[in-house]
Amino acid sequence: MMLVRTYLSNSKIEGIGIFAAEPIKAGDVIWRLDPKFDVLFTESDIEELPPHMQDFISRYFYPHLKQPGVWVLESDNGRFMNHSESPNTDFSPFEEGFAIRDIAAGEELLWDYNLYDDDDPAPCHCGSRKCRGTMYSREWMAKMRRKEARKKKRESVAALGSKAEGKNPGSTNKSEPRSGERMQPTAQAVGS
Repeated sequence: MMLVRTYLSNSKIEGIGIFAAEPIKAGDVIWRLDPKFDVLFTESDIEELPPHMQDFISRYFYPHLKQPGVWVLESDNGRFMNHSESPNTDFSPFEEGFAIRDIAAGEELLWDYNLYDDDDPAPCHCGSRKCRGTMYSREWMAKMRRKEARKKKRESVAALGSKAEGKNPGSTNKSEPRSGERMQPTAQAVGS
């Protein structure tokens, strides 16, 4: 639940954003998880919804970091907070968010999502000089690069193995017996 006055307007980053309706001082708590105001869903709750509502929830929800399998959908302006790699808010303590610097009235509230749990593309459009081009955290991106490198190595080893299986090691002549095979006499050898 937002604890400061806000309003919605067009964002330079993405669609609609949430903006401060009044000045906010650095360190002020601006949001607190409140189950009376922030709706909690389980996976089965989401699966029971009609497809258009599943789409809505998938756009605006995020995982509850302390309750695995539970998702949070904010019912106020907070759900419109955009990602930036030059944020003015922090939500590291999961239950609340606070301003990390003074925020002027009319300024968009921004948060570095630091996504960490998906393989889907999540391009960033924040335009910050610090932009890493994705909403995933640096740690998650490093993990994904390591995962991709391991996958390529396995594929390379598998390709080399399948090439080796198709060849007769030590023999390039098809008429030569493979080790352990007996040479069959040819018609020419029999008739001579």
